[in-house]
Amino acid sequence: MLVTNANLAYHKDSVGDGPKPSLDLVEIARNCVLAFRQDKIPSVENAVVAVRQAECLKAVEMALQVYKVAMQDTVEELPLAENELDGRHRHYFDNYAEKAFAEYAIFDDDGEFYNRMKTDVEKEFTMISQNNESDAFRLYREMLDVLFTSIVQPKIDEEKYSHSNGHFDFIQDLQKVFVLYDQYPGQKPPNQPISTCYRRI
Repeated sequence: MLVTNANLAYHKDSVGDGPKPSLDLVEIARNCVLAFRQDKIPSVENAVVAVRQAECLKAVEMALQVYKVAMQDTVEELPLAENELDGRHRHYFDNYAEKAFAEYAIFDDDGEFYNRMKTDVEKEFTMISQNNESDAFRLYREMLDVLFTSIVQPKIDEEKYSHSNGHFDFIQDLQKVFVLYDQYPGQKPPNQPISTCYRRI
Protein backbone atom coordinates (compact mmCIF):
# COMPACT_ATOMS: atom_id res chain seq x y z
CA MET A 1 0.00 0.00 0.00
CA LEU A 2 2.75 2.43 0.98
CA VAL A 3 4.89 1.50 -2.00
CA THR A 4 2.12 1.83 -4.55
CA ASN A 5 0.78 5.11 -3.20
CA ALA A 6 3.99 6.90 -2.26
CA ASN A 7 5.01 9.70 -4.57
CA LEU A 8 8.69 8.93 -5.18
CA ALA A 9 9.20 11.12 -8.24
CA TYR A 10 11.28 14.26 -8.18
CA HIS A 11 9.54 17.50 -9.04
CA LYS A 12 10.48 21.15 -9.46
CA ASP A 13 9.54 23.07 -6.35
CA SER A 14 7.50 26.09 -7.48
CA VAL A 15 8.74 28.14 -4.55
CA GLY A 16 12.33 26.86 -4.38
CA ASP A 17 15.33 27.05 -6.64
CA GLY A 18 15.33 23.61 -8.21
CA PRO A 19 14.15 20.01 -8.18
CA LYS A 20 13.66 18.32 -4.85
CA PRO A 21 12.06 14.99 -3.89
CA SER A 22 8.49 14.99 -2.71
CA LEU A 23 7.80 12.94 0.42
CA ASP A 24 9.78 9.73 -0.19
CA LEU A 25 9.18 6.23 1.08
CA VAL A 26 11.82 6.46 3.81
CA GLU A 27 10.22 9.56 5.31
CA ILE A 28 6.74 8.04 5.08
CA ALA A 29 7.96 4.88 6.79
CA ARG A 30 9.75 6.85 9.51
CA ASN A 31 6.66 8.95 10.25
CA CYS A 32 4.48 5.85 10.28
CA VAL A 33 6.76 4.08 12.74
CA LEU A 34 6.84 7.11 15.04
CA ALA A 35 3.06 7.40 14.90
CA PHE A 36 2.64 3.66 15.43
CA ARG A 37 4.63 3.84 18.66
CA GLN A 38 2.25 6.41 20.15
CA ASP A 39 -0.53 5.05 22.31
CA LYS A 40 -3.10 7.22 20.56
CA ILE A 41 -2.38 5.52 17.22
CA PRO A 42 -2.30 1.78 17.88
CA SER A 43 -2.14 0.56 14.26
CA VAL A 44 -0.09 1.06 11.12
CA GLU A 45 -3.28 1.86 9.23
CA ASN A 46 -4.00 4.76 11.58
CA ALA A 47 -0.40 5.88 11.27
CA VAL A 48 -0.78 6.10 7.51
CA VAL A 49 -3.95 8.15 8.00
CA ALA A 50 -2.08 10.52 10.32
CA VAL A 51 0.72 10.98 7.80
CA ARG A 52 -1.79 11.52 5.00
CA GLN A 53 -3.60 14.21 6.97
CA ALA A 54 -0.38 15.99 7.91
CA GLU A 55 0.93 16.03 4.34
CA CYS A 56 -2.41 17.04 2.82
CA LEU A 57 -2.74 19.89 5.31
CA LYS A 58 0.70 21.07 4.20
CA ALA A 59 -0.53 20.92 0.60
CA VAL A 60 -3.59 23.01 1.50
CA GLU A 61 -1.41 25.62 3.19
CA MET A 62 1.08 25.66 0.31
CA ALA A 63 -1.67 26.12 -2.30
CA LEU A 64 -3.19 29.02 -0.36
CA GLN A 65 0.18 30.74 0.02
CA VAL A 66 0.96 30.30 -3.69
CA TYR A 67 -2.44 31.81 -4.53
CA LYS A 68 -1.88 34.80 -2.22
CA VAL A 69 1.52 35.52 -3.76
CA ALA A 70 0.13 35.19 -7.29
CA MET A 71 -2.73 37.58 -6.51
CA GLN A 72 -0.55 40.20 -4.81
CA ASP A 73 -0.10 42.35 -7.92
CA THR A 74 -3.86 42.19 -8.51
CA VAL A 75 -4.57 43.33 -4.95
CA GLU A 76 -2.28 46.32 -5.46
CA GLU A 77 -4.20 47.29 -8.64
CA LEU A 78 -7.65 47.45 -7.01
CA PRO A 79 -10.23 48.53 -7.91
CA LEU A 80 -10.68 46.42 -11.04
CA ALA A 81 -13.66 45.54 -13.20
CA GLU A 82 -15.57 42.61 -11.75
CA ASN A 83 -15.03 40.37 -14.78
CA GLU A 84 -11.31 41.22 -14.78
CA LEU A 85 -10.99 40.30 -11.11
CA ASP A 86 -12.94 37.06 -11.58
CA GLY A 87 -10.78 36.13 -14.55
CA ARG A 88 -7.56 36.62 -12.62
CA HIS A 89 -8.93 34.59 -9.72
CA ARG A 90 -9.80 31.67 -12.00
CA HIS A 91 -6.42 31.87 -13.74
CA TYR A 92 -4.41 31.85 -10.53
CA PHE A 93 -6.54 29.15 -8.95
CA ASP A 94 -6.29 26.83 -11.97
CA ASN A 95 -2.64 27.46 -12.81
CA TYR A 96 -1.11 28.11 -9.41
CA ALA A 97 -3.14 26.99 -6.38
CA GLU A 98 -4.54 23.81 -7.91
CA LYS A 99 -1.18 22.76 -9.34
CA ALA A 100 0.64 23.48 -6.08
CA PHE A 101 -1.87 21.35 -4.21
CA ALA A 102 -1.57 18.46 -6.67
CA GLU A 103 2.21 18.66 -6.41
CA TYR A 104 2.34 18.34 -2.63
CA ALA A 105 -0.76 16.35 -1.68
CA ILE A 106 -0.72 12.57 -1.22
CA PHE A 107 -3.51 10.06 -0.60
CA ASP A 108 -6.29 12.61 -1.21
CA ASP A 109 -8.35 10.05 -3.10
CA ASP A 110 -11.73 11.27 -1.82
CA GLY A 111 -10.97 14.95 -2.50
CA GLU A 112 -11.47 15.97 1.13
CA PHE A 113 -8.39 18.16 1.29
CA TYR A 114 -8.80 19.48 -2.24
CA ASN A 115 -12.23 20.78 -1.21
CA ARG A 116 -10.71 22.29 1.91
CA MET A 117 -8.07 24.02 -0.20
CA LYS A 118 -10.72 25.29 -2.60
CA THR A 119 -12.77 26.66 0.31
CA ASP A 120 -9.74 28.45 1.78
CA VAL A 121 -8.89 30.04 -1.58
CA GLU A 122 -12.52 31.10 -2.08
CA LYS A 123 -12.50 32.78 1.34
CA GLU A 124 -9.37 34.68 0.38
CA PHE A 125 -10.95 35.72 -2.92
CA THR A 126 -14.15 36.83 -1.16
CA MET A 127 -12.08 39.17 1.02
CA ILE A 128 -10.29 40.53 -2.07
CA SER A 129 -13.65 41.08 -3.81
CA GLN A 130 -15.01 42.98 -0.82
CA ASN A 131 -11.92 45.19 -0.78
CA ASN A 132 -12.33 45.74 -4.52
CA GLU A 133 -15.90 46.95 -4.04
CA SER A 134 -14.93 49.22 -1.14
CA ASP A 135 -12.07 50.72 -3.14
CA ALA A 136 -14.37 51.27 -6.13
CA PHE A 137 -16.95 53.10 -4.02
CA ARG A 138 -14.28 55.25 -2.42
CA LEU A 139 -12.68 56.17 -5.75
CA TYR A 140 -15.91 57.04 -7.51
CA ARG A 141 -17.41 58.90 -4.57
CA GLU A 142 -14.32 61.08 -4.72
CA MET A 143 -14.70 61.49 -8.48
CA LEU A 144 -18.39 62.40 -8.23
CA ASP A 145 -17.60 64.86 -5.48
CA VAL A 146 -15.00 66.57 -7.70
CA LEU A 147 -17.42 66.74 -10.64
CA PHE A 148 -20.26 68.07 -8.51
CA THR A 149 -18.00 70.62 -6.83
CA SER A 150 -16.62 71.91 -10.13
CA ILE A 151 -19.87 71.95 -12.16
CA VAL A 152 -22.83 72.40 -9.82
CA GLN A 153 -21.59 73.83 -6.54
CA PRO A 154 -20.25 77.13 -7.97
CA LYS A 155 -23.66 77.90 -9.49
CA ILE A 156 -25.35 77.11 -6.19
CA ASP A 157 -22.96 79.47 -4.41
CA GLU A 158 -23.64 82.19 -7.00
CA GLU A 159 -27.41 81.55 -6.79
CA LYS A 160 -27.62 80.91 -10.53
CA TYR A 161 -30.40 78.39 -9.97
CA SER A 162 -32.61 80.87 -8.11
CA HIS A 163 -34.58 82.08 -11.16
CA SER A 164 -37.91 80.59 -12.23
CA ASN A 165 -36.38 77.91 -14.45
CA GLY A 166 -33.42 77.30 -12.18
CA HIS A 167 -34.46 73.75 -11.33
CA PHE A 168 -34.20 72.81 -15.03
CA ASP A 169 -30.69 74.25 -15.21
CA PHE A 170 -29.80 72.37 -12.06
CA ILE A 171 -31.02 69.07 -13.53
CA GLN A 172 -29.08 69.68 -16.75
CA ASP A 173 -25.88 70.39 -14.86
CA LEU A 174 -26.43 67.34 -12.70
CA GLN A 175 -26.82 65.26 -15.85
CA LYS A 176 -23.48 66.61 -17.05
CA VAL A 177 -21.91 65.29 -13.87
CA PHE A 178 -23.19 61.78 -14.55
CA VAL A 179 -22.34 61.92 -18.26
CA LEU A 180 -18.73 62.72 -17.38
CA TYR A 181 -18.84 60.03 -14.71
CA ASP A 182 -19.97 57.45 -17.27
CA GLN A 183 -17.23 58.49 -19.67
CA TYR A 184 -14.50 57.94 -17.09
CA PRO A 185 -12.29 55.06 -18.36
CA GLY A 186 -12.54 52.81 -15.37
CA GLN A 187 -14.70 50.36 -13.49
CA LYS A 188 -17.72 51.74 -11.69
CA PRO A 189 -18.65 50.24 -8.32
CA PRO A 190 -19.89 46.71 -9.12
CA ASN A 191 -23.61 46.10 -9.47
CA GLN A 192 -24.61 49.60 -8.37
CA PRO A 193 -26.55 52.25 -10.33
CA ILE A 194 -24.92 55.65 -10.63
CA SER A 195 -27.63 57.34 -8.56
CA THR A 196 -26.84 55.02 -5.66
CA CYS A 197 -23.18 56.03 -5.76
CA TYR A 198 -24.15 59.71 -5.85
CA ARG A 199 -26.45 59.39 -2.85
CA ARG A 200 -23.55 57.94 -0.88
CA ILE A 201 -21.41 61.07 -1.28
